[in-house]
Amino acid sequence: MRKKSIAVLMLAGCLSSNIYAADLVEKSEEEIDSSPGSPPLDTDDPGTPGRQGLEINFTNSCDKIKHAGRDCEFLIDANYGFGDIVQFKVERPYEFSKERGEPSNSTLGPTEFGIKYRFFDRDGLQVAVYPQFTINDAREPEGNEVLVPLIVAKQFGEYTTVVVDLGFEKGLESDGKRSFIGGAAIGRALPWGGKLLGEVFTNGGVKEDEPARTDVRIGYAQGLFPNLLRGTSWEISAYGSLGQSVHSGDGEHFTALLGFSVVKKPVGE
Repeated sequence: MRKKSIAVLMLAGCLSSNIYAADLVEKSEEEIDSSPGSPPLDTDDPGTPGRQGLEINFTNSCDKIKHAGRDCEFLIDANYGFGDIVQFKVERPYEFSKERGEPSNSTLGPTEFGIKYRFFDRDGLQVAVYPQFTINDAREPEGNEVLVPLIVAKQFGEYTTVVVDLGFEKGLESDGKRSFIGGAAIGRALPWGGKLLGEVFTNGGVKEDEPARTDVRIGYAQGLFPNLLRGTSWEISAYGSLGQSVHSGDGEHFTALLGFSVVKKPVGE
């Protein structure tokens, strides 16, 4: 009799373990996102908010130059989905800077607009183009600029995504800067709703007097209040990243970013 009771308990334990595992897999498939992107990285991803979806990011970041000073900014970045494959973005920073031995300075930065168009999406492979235009409306204007990156993402299995960005940036004035950007990022989703992120990102000047720079960066993102927001049209997540330059023409850089996003799900979700 005792052996039968033990067998029944073992069977019940196995069944409950299988049920729990199935629930975890179902939750992962529905809620876990492995795509690395900006923010908290510099490398962007081809994802969009979806039809009438909205994503607003609030970030605070700092770039500290060893023995020189630091540049920080508070940024608001709003994104709206037109259909399933088009995203419109507008963002504007408030910038803070401090050079060594000099008083600090703060100013309202330039406005940036962008339109992302994901023109390929099949078998875990996504490709998008993301032209962005910076207008000369800052308190300390630096000129109009245009940036046109191509973004490619590939999902490997259920929980890993790799993204590659390649693009060209140009100032629109006659003597405006010209530079290229390149980024490679990886994201790994975690069962509890978070994801680990990593990237190598470079921004290189074409002219000799425009220093090139390459950073390595790690990050983490986590959904907040999933039980409270379940059944609603809203999601909230927090994220952060730390980075260091491995090559720079103007000194060693250390970067840090913290922020959160508020998302309104697209129509139909």
